This record gives sequence, structure tokens and C-alpha cells, in this order.
Amino acid sequence: FNLIKTSKKLIYASLGTIFNYDLSVFERIIEAIRLLNDENSENNDKLKVLISCGQINMDKFSEKVKNSNYIIPKNVILLSYAPQIEILERASLFITHAGMNSTSEAIHYGVPVLCMPIKVDQPLCAMRLVDDLNLGVKIDANSFKPEDLEQCISKVLNDQSYLDRILKYSKLSRNYDGTKTTADIVECCI
Repeated sequence: FNLIKTSKKLIYASLGTIFNYDLSVFERIIEAIRLLNDENSENNDKLKVLISCGQINMDKFSEKVKNSNYIIPKNVILLSYAPQIEILERASLFITHAGMNSTSEAIHYGVPVLCMPIKVDQPLCAMRLVDDLNLGVKIDANSFKPEDLEQCISKVLNDQSYLDRILKYSKLSRNYDGTKTTADIVECCI
């Protein structure tokens, strides 16, 4: 996946495959990146942002760019689908809906999180990651303003303590192979 071969800090945004239908959330994420770039023009050269927004939203963005003067910042790449694990192996920040799979992968690969919980298990996963473990920050997916998101992104990227803490949990995750342990338990019982 050539898009992650970069020396720039990589921000990855994905709201999963079920709750990624709201175009306005992705528009506000893009606007927050635009604000981040405007605040410090070097960010255009220092940051790369991959946004996995689903095919429906990709089509909507294509129409928007084609039919208006909407411009996507040059350091933002929209994808209908992204190989999440490959990206997380390289990412500096994960903007996530905080579903259980995504949060487990963020911890395993040591990527600080900016949680935007929407439904189901996500609010509890975000609470655990942010309030209990302090592995990132959270923001309301339905009502956040781009300015607030821009501040959250800056906070996580510029505060080394988030990375330090999640790397400790990453080490624990890597030391205990959950899949192998589960298989061993099942085999033992058969």
C-alpha cells in the first residue's frame, strides 16, 4: 500500500464500515485538517491524512469537487476502503468511531486515538480508552465543530504522553497472542 510510504506524520480516519454514511462528519474532518494546515503552513508538508469514507461518500465527494469549487487539501487522500492494519502499523493518530475491533487494533499497533463514538459498543470503548486509560481524546461525532477537532488533533499529536501510554499497552497486547491462546483453550477442551 504505497500511500503510507512517507516520512510525514500519518493521520488515519475511519468510522468503520457500518456507521460511515454521514458525509458531514467527513466534511468536518477535512475542514479540521484545512484549519490545521492554515494554522501552520508546514503541516501541509509534515502531515499526510488518509480518510476511509466508504464508496457512497467517495461518490458524493467526487460530485462535490466536480460540480463546485470544493477543494480537498493536498495532504488529504480520500479512500473508499483502506487496509486498516497496514495503515495503523505506520500511523501517528487514529481518528476512529471506537468500535471494539478498531480500538483493539489501535492498542495493538500503538496508535493514539481521537475517538468519535456513534452507537453500540463505541461509547463504552471510547470511555475506556480515553477516560480510564488516557490513550487519546474523544469528541462528539454528531456535534463537533472543525475548530474543536483541529484542537484535539493538535493536542494528541503534540503530547508525547499519549504515545508513551499506548505503547505500554501495545507491548502487553503483543506479548499475549489472543488468537493463539484462544485456539489452545478450544483445542484443550475438544
